[in-house]
Amino acid sequence: MRIIAIACACLTTTAGAQPFSLVGVAPGQAGSRAYALSNDGSRAAGSSLGGNAPGFVWSATDGRYDFGYESGLPQVTRGFGLSGDGSTVVGDAYTIGVSSPQAYRWRGPGTFETLGLLAPYPQSTALDASFDGSVVVGRADADASGSPSGAFRWTAATGMVDLGRVRPTHFNVRAQAVSDDGNVIVGTSSDFDTFDAFIWTSTLGMQALPQFANEPNATYGANGMNGTGSIVVGQWNQNQNGSRMAMWRDGQIFDLGRPTGFTAVARAVNTDGTVVVGTLSGTTAGIWTPERGPETLAAYLAYHSIAVPAGVNLVEARAVSADGRTIDGWTGGAVSQGFVVTIPSPGTTMLFLGVLAGVGHGRRRPNALAPMDA
Repeated sequence: MRIIAIACACLTTTAGAQPFSLVGVAPGQAGSRAYALSNDGSRAAGSSLGGNAPGFVWSATDGRYDFGYESGLPQVTRGFGLSGDGSTVVGDAYTIGVSSPQAYRWRGPGTFETLGLLAPYPQSTALDASFDGSVVVGRADADASGSPSGAFRWTAATGMVDLGRVRPTHFNVRAQAVSDDGNVIVGTSSDFDTFDAFIWTSTLGMQALPQFANEPNATYGANGMNGTGSIVVGQWNQNQNGSRMAMWRDGQIFDLGRPTGFTAVARAVNTDGTVVVGTLSGTTAGIWTPERGPETLAAYLAYHSIAVPAGVNLVEARAVSADGRTIDGWTGGAVSQGFVVTIPSPGTTMLFLGVLAGVGHGRRRPNALAPMDA
């Protein structure tokens, strides 16, 4: 077992706020990305970028542990998801030129296990896990292009189970996120012409999430949800005019919009739906709150008097804690690194509660995209 400890680059913010932290890079690697957070925001997971791409877990108290360097593991151990209790990392693992990616689950030193394959696909990638890590979801792929693909739900008792598809013509299906209890799953089901955001439950199976009635040609995708599965976030594309953040809540879809000059995709949402994080135009971390609407994460942090290190640009916000205060993702710059940032307490920033109002049409726990964007 090899433990790598690297000091984080931190900046102390105004009184009462927590630091902005960079998670560092494993030795010999080119960068890092933080993809997921535990529900309480105390632990992050992801992987470094480079030839080995070792998976890691990180906390402010213990720093980064590169479990991908443990003895006997495959060469590459990309981490894309983390259980709500922070105990279980999931992703895919392989040895370059020797084996194809297979989904794995890691629950601490010496516990690495591959989760198998979903017939007839020769590759699999895990993207999220339930609160205790007993249920894992993701996608199975025909090849490195990711097409065709199927969505799976895994447990130790059942192995990988195919979740199906929204329409018979759909051949690309991915499960993006799972609820804390493992009984609700969301993702995207598509073919060349139609893209449906879906919700799967253990009682009803797979169903398309609501769409805008006056947008017959729009496309949709679901990327994350809160711990209960009652709030789902993703994106919708209005007649190929560029994606906008979307939220599904109480059986309705809401347009969360996008900042001027950007497209927008929502990746994750907190428990009560008051903080949604994601990416803007694929180059800038974004956030939506009911009081401020969609904006860059940098602007939101500046509003809360949180400084970002000079020369560091925030490229993607990928996960948010249950209380909406802690966010992770990755930066750009000379060396792309994962980051974790905590905003001031609700008493200082006043997170708004209640129903949505005045957000376009009709009024996340972690999860990762498929590895093509990793």
